[in-house]
Amino acid sequence: MLPPMAGLLAGSFFGSLGWVRPLSSWWPMVGWRTGLTTKASSLQAEVLRSRHWRLGRTGPVPRRWSLRQYWRRAPTTPSRGRLQSSTDASTCTQTWPVPPANDALLREFYISLGCALENLVLAARADGHQPTVTLDPGNAPDLVATVDLEPGPSIRDQLYESIGRRRSNRSEYTTDPVGPSTLMAMDDLVDGSVAPAGWVWLDTEPARQTFAHLLDAATVAHVADEEQSEDSFAWWRSSWGEVQAHRDGLNIDGVGLPPLITTLAKILPAPSRESADATFVERTRLQADTAAAFGVVTVDDPHALEAQLVGGRLLQRLHLWATANDLGFQHMNQITERIDRDRQQDRPSPF
Repeated sequence: MLPPMAGLLAGSFFGSLGWVRPLSSWWPMVGWRTGLTTKASSLQAEVLRSRHWRLGRTGPVPRRWSLRQYWRRAPTTPSRGRLQSSTDASTCTQTWPVPPANDALLREFYISLGCALENLVLAARADGHQPTVTLDPGNAPDLVATVDLEPGPSIRDQLYESIGRRRSNRSEYTTDPVGPSTLMAMDDLVDGSVAPAGWVWLDTEPARQTFAHLLDAATVAHVADEEQSEDSFAWWRSSWGEVQAHRDGLNIDGVGLPPLITTLAKILPAPSRESADATFVERTRLQADTAAAFGVVTVDDPHALEAQLVGGRLLQRLHLWATANDLGFQHMNQITERIDRDRQQDRPSPF
């Protein structure tokens, strides 16, 4: 049996946490498939079929990596991150499309790059390097951060070992409590490397109920927004062929439904957008009602790119720790997506 929890970003980022019941069918889309494509000339960070990240050498190890951004036309996540070594003379250009409705101000884009940056740091340490991260968003056309490498001890900790197993959890949580010692252990993951990002728990009943109500209202508003609904549904992969072709998005195995319903859903015709929206609202309410705690990654300015990057690093670190300790973890982005959507459309946000 696994336990419950969640995380997010608004002046912060939110998420839910708790113990979960293992499902009979395993979700084939893991986190590295949805957020980052990595490549470099002399040093590569890559995800293996064994579900481990490694640094693959094709030549002398450069002393610096750069994490660069580039855009890919996609329904809701418009971008990918690229790793380049300092010995690579090629340049990376970016074309800025109209941001999708579900990431109207590109908050989730930069958070995801922060998550990838944390993976890069963990992989470098595992390969016997001491990485030094310098954030540099916006000062070069596509540069996000540089990572300088020095020789160091090989450190393969539980966070590194959990990268390939890290995934979102959309199942309902069990009633097993998440004790104070667990919450304190996660608090200890906040250090100077992710400053000024912090972590706040909403684990009292009044705080959980208030947040759950906001989350429910944001989810209802999300599906009522035609463009947000369409952008979300465009990521639905209804067949095994689509899963293998796209390697991203959501499929029936990842929704968190009971095993029998999951099996039947694979036999029946693909769901309509309206049906998917209804399931989204239903599963969100179920998770909000059963989560042992909600967590909030806090920053001084949620729209500052550096804050989004360090917030992403912390969010990934927390998620990896939860994975290593058999905790269910789900990013609850609906509130911040609605805040940014309202700001994009120049109207006051109720959130």
